[in-house]
Amino acid sequence: MRERIVQAAAGLVAEKGVAGVSLDDVRARTGASRSQLHHYSEDRDDLIGPASRRTRNRDDGQHPRLNSFVQGQASPDGVWL
Repeated sequence: MRERIVQAAAGLVAEKGVAGVSLDDVRARTGASRSQLHHYSEDRDDLIGPASRRTRNRDDGQHPRLNSFVQGQASPDGVWL
């Protein structure tokens, strides 16, 4: 189930960017309950981090702001994507 959730989150990150993805979006895409999401991830960042890495790897690292998020850095304007 975690794999399915991370794959769905990665797809959403690719479509909407990190800032555009909420846990409710992931729930809607997977059909998972809130308790299932929280069972497999502590919070949004715990889920979006692995999803972002997948998106970055799939796109050969061509997204500098996404790379900053994955590396734990804020963008130059101090805001996550």
